[in-house]
Amino acid sequence: MPNYCWNYVEFKSDDQVKLNELATKFKKNETFDYFTDFCKFLLSSSEPKKPDQQENLYDYAYTFGTKWWDIHKTDVDIKQGKLTITGDSAWSPPQKLIEQVCIKYGLEGYMEYEEPGADFGGEAFYNKEGLIEDHCYEYQQWRFMNCDSKIDYFLEELWSHYECEDIEEFEHSLIEYYKWMSKEDKKLFIDMFKKAKKTSDE
Repeated sequence: MPNYCWNYVEFKSDDQVKLNELATKFKKNETFDYFTDFCKFLLSSSEPKKPDQQENLYDYAYTFGTKWWDIHKTDVDIKQGKLTITGDSAWSPPQKLIEQVCIKYGLEGYMEYEEPGADFGGEAFYNKEGLIEDHCYEYQQWRFMNCDSKIDYFLEELWSHYECEDIEEFEHSLIEYYKWMSKEDKKLFIDMFKKAKKTSDE
């Protein structure tokens, strides 16, 4: 069973007709049995094939970055100058598809992705020539970089996972599994852990 990779994608353009066309195509994702057929439809001018005419191809070569991308009509949002798509994919983000869409339609693109089971998260930037930058991090580092506050990160990501441990075990976990974290932040979270532990034990 695949791990689910969450994806958030933005396409931007001054050409609203292009964005509307692309939004209409993305909303037809559920009419395809095979992801490769859907991707070919996105990148061409052809209409969806009937189910009995679809190719029996599961894309083992990851031609478009993943084996499937689960998109429902409600996951497609079109506004003036911006089209957003969300949805889970299998194991990895559909980055190769996003790149090809940006090239074909001459769009700017941005995506965020995260997959806690495989321990990664990140963001990528595109223009009409393809991929510009891709920044991929350990999942917890990515969550830390995008948290609203350090207190929120502690409560949502650290305390919720380590509250049953003692202080020594918590310190060891920070040293062993959070090598990207600064010494100052580790000290801050250790102090938070001590206070939270004391409160919970009272």
